[in-house]
Amino acid sequence: MNTKRSFILCATDFLPQAIDAATVAAKITLHRGEQLRLVHATDAPKAGVRAILKSRLDTEVERLRKIGADVEPLLLDNSRPPQGLLAYIRKELPSLVVVGGGVKGPMDRWARGSFSEEIAESSPVPTLVVRESTAPATSKSWLRSGGVRCRGRA
Repeated sequence: MNTKRSFILCATDFLPQAIDAATVAAKITLHRGEQLRLVHATDAPKAGVRAILKSRLDTEVERLRKIGADVEPLLLDNSRPPQGLLAYIRKELPSLVVVGGGVKGPMDRWARGSFSEEIAESSPVPTLVVRESTAPATSKSWLRSGGVRCRGRA
């Protein structure tokens, strides 16, 4: 019997798309009765930089707690994103991964895939990519309509 409490993992880099994704993830956890783990992976070598990142993570956690979510912050130290995040996902197996997705411009299509694409393609669990252009309007109506009831693999 699995005694671990299920949780949703949301990766953040503190950019607007990640903030939208964290808001959506927090609301999903409320609907599903799960915990949210807000995760930032960094390979920053300086302790001062890591302290700043931890402070930003704590600030974002407090914002999400005001929504009513049960949020646990996690700074994956000495971990290169997305490899460190994927290793954590494979080890802990959250019920869902939520990431913010950036909008690519015409020249970006020639570049290597984005962070969100790599996570979505490599994650062993369902992954929701929240795009900046749809997060503020669509996700709110989607959440109100009950569209967050996920069953099985997405």
